[in-house]
Amino acid sequence: MNRTNSFPGRLVGILLLIVCTLLNSTSQVFLKTASNLEGHYSFLGLVSNPWLVGGLAFYAMSTLILMRALKMGDLSILYPVLSLTYVWVYLSSPIIFRTDTYSLEKTIGVLTIVVGVLFLSSETK
Repeated sequence: MNRTNSFPGRLVGILLLIVCTLLNSTSQVFLKTASNLEGHYSFLGLVSNPWLVGGLAFYAMSTLILMRALKMGDLSILYPVLSLTYVWVYLSSPIIFRTDTYSLEKTIGVLTIVVGVLFLSSETK
């Protein structure tokens, strides 16, 4: 039996994508933090910025996991799960950054993403 076309294979692909979205959202938080630091816009300042280096490292890890996850099933089912990155960023950014806020419109948008992901990723063949 081909592991990638089986139900467990597709489930592993979805779980890997969820890990990918968590790493990707962590990357976005690191990159925003890096962009807020003053005086880190020279080449030496950029390469020595731990937030930038960390953000790029998390992004690279998420990309490698994404590549592996996409081998596990249908792109049309797995790829929408990537939009969960927006959900994690929405939930965490107002906690981490005082300037970010929650709003009714953003909450409705995030709930729409979650419902869409549930519909698209629950398809079985």
